Amino acid sequence: AWVPGFSGRDNVQSGSNLFAMPNMGGVYKFNRKMSIGFAGVAFGGGNTRYNENFFEFAGDPPPTLGANLAQAVMSPSVCYNLAKHHTLGASVLLGIQQFRAYGMTAFGDAGFSSDPDNLSNNGNDYSVGAGFRVGWLSKFFKGRLSLGATASSRVRMTKLDKYKGLLAQNGRLDLPAIYGAGIAVKPVKKLTLTGDIQYINYSDIKAISNRGPKQFLPLPPDNKLLGASQGFGFGWQDMWVYKIGAKYELNDKWIARAGYNYADTPISDIELLSNTIAPATVKHHATLGFTYNASKNSEWSFAGMWAFKEQQVGFDSFSNDNIRISMYQYALE
Repeated sequence: AWVPGFSGRDNVQSGSNLFAMPNMGGVYKFNRKMSIGFAGVAFGGGNTRYNENFFEFAGDPPPTLGANLAQAVMSPSVCYNLAKHHTLGASVLLGIQQFRAYGMTAFGDAGFSSDPDNLSNNGNDYSVGAGFRVGWLSKFFKGRLSLGATASSRVRMTKLDKYKGLLAQNGRLDLPAIYGAGIAVKPVKKLTLTGDIQYINYSDIKAISNRGPKQFLPLPPDNKLLGASQGFGFGWQDMWVYKIGAKYELNDKWIARAGYNYADTPISDIELLSNTIAPATVKHHATLGFTYNASKNSEWSFAGMWAFKEQQVGFDSFSNDNIRISMYQYALE
């Protein structure tokens, strides 16, 4: 992050870089028509920890600045075979999240929070919630063509009371609705080509989509203070996500896979200040992996992901200066 208008320092880098993202799942074939299953997956989140606090425009903030968000979804599911190659599925989405923020007391000192006591430095807070997902999958032409679609509702979470002076709607941070469709084609026996498209509806989540402040003075109205009903957020926009992939069966033991994912950043160039805490700038992701079939009943899979470095630069009227944020990511599975 580059925020010279606040701290006088050119560059500040987050020192929080390594994250474990566990997932698990299982399925049981109930009968010829129906299967039941359960999955627990990391849904989203992230972490930044700056050892230099560039929000030094008011008061005496702590020396470090950052936030941590960890979200997971557990989904008991059922699927039903309408016919030999046509399946419908449904899941209950049980969400849990952990959140904390620190180093942001300056916003309370400056009068930008509706509840300064529940703004920052209050340790971890937790919330839970529920939603649902439905899906459809069909195969045609002897399995050479597969089509599918899925729709996940917004997961409505309980409020994060320790941060009701930071997050809009008194600490409500729901998980967004997601809609998707996909296709898989087998042009030859050993090769499968896939394509997916997803739409993520961030605009319904006020803590994420509400716009940030445009000026330091005068102070905003009460309903737009941090934590209020229309309180400042990150200004994220809805996203379209595009994915392509390929799977090739090298032999009876080895399968190779590769993929590419593109999504434009949800961050507007005039909303960079608040997104120093969540610099989700990456657009291009490449993946490579393989599976080794150790026996009839077991296999080992490995994968790597690289999200290429992407930066955004814009003029921020609140700080009256240019701001630059950037990020890159890699993952091993």
